[in-house]
Amino acid sequence: MKKAKPVSKKLSLTPPKPVGQMRRTQAALPEPLPPSHRARQRAGRKAKDSPGASATSDSANIFESIRGLASSLHAINQKAVREYTPVVDAILRSPIPDTCHIEYTLDGLLDFCGYEPALRLYKKLCRYYYYINPTATVEYIVAYRELWDSDQEAKP
Repeated sequence: MKKAKPVSKKLSLTPPKPVGQMRRTQAALPEPLPPSHRARQRAGRKAKDSPGASATSDSANIFESIRGLASSLHAINQKAVREYTPVVDAILRSPIPDTCHIEYTLDGLLDFCGYEPALRLYKKLCRYYYYINPTATVEYIVAYRELWDSDQEAKP
C-alpha cells in the first residue's frame, strides 16, 4: 500500500482583496457636488462682491429660520397639551390613584411647562398628587422651579 502524500498549500501572508476593491494605480475620483451646494457657492461668491446686500440677506435668512423654529416649537407645545389633557383628566377621574402613572405623566409634562396651558395641566396634577404623596409632589415643584423659574422670579 502506498501512503498518500499530504497536499501542501502555500500560505499567503497578505489578506485577499475584497471584491470590487480599486487597484492602487487607479486614482479615486471626487464625487460631484450636489446642485444645491453649487448654488450656495455661487450665492456666496455673489454675496462677497456686494457686502451690504449680504448682511441684509443673511440677517433675513437668520430671522426666517428662527421664525420657523419658533413656529415648530409652538406646534409641538400645542400637540403636547392636546395629548396630555385627556391623560390628566383620566388620572383625576380615576377612583384608584396609580402613583407610577401620575409620576410618569408629571415627568413628561415638565418638559413643556414653558408653555402656559401645559403649566396649568402640570399644576392641576400636582395639586391632585399632593394629597396622595406630598413629599414627591414637593420634589416635582422643586424640579419645575430649577428648570423653568428664572432668578428674577425667585427673588422676593
